[in-house]
Amino acid sequence: MRRALFLIAVRAEIKRIKRLATAEEIDRLDFSKFSHSSAGNCIYGQMTGYCGSDRATEIMPKSFSEISLEFDVTTEYKQLSFKKGDDFTYMEKYLYICSPNTHKHIIDFLKGKVKVLSIK
Repeated sequence: MRRALFLIAVRAEIKRIKRLATAEEIDRLDFSKFSHSSAGNCIYGQMTGYCGSDRATEIMPKSFSEISLEFDVTTEYKQLSFKKGDDFTYMEKYLYICSPNTHKHIIDFLKGKVKVLSIK
């Protein structure tokens, strides 16, 4: 998968979260407690208590088969251990390779503090 297509999928997932999550779930997002690698403090974890919860999986893309594990590997990606069969969504993968400023931007977008989602 080319980087451009990967980013389209990331944007679609973030917009899906914004569309499907309740106001209460969105309100639970707290950048100061955010950790992309924590099952309880990642975006899905903060909203639902645990990223593997039934509610989190309702908000996530419906099929992990839609999640490409064939993304053209960048140097940053080579440092990660993603392999075929891993259950990470596009956004979850992206959060491993983007900056903390981008993490904050995504959370601010979900909370409605930022009107335009801008990720690169």
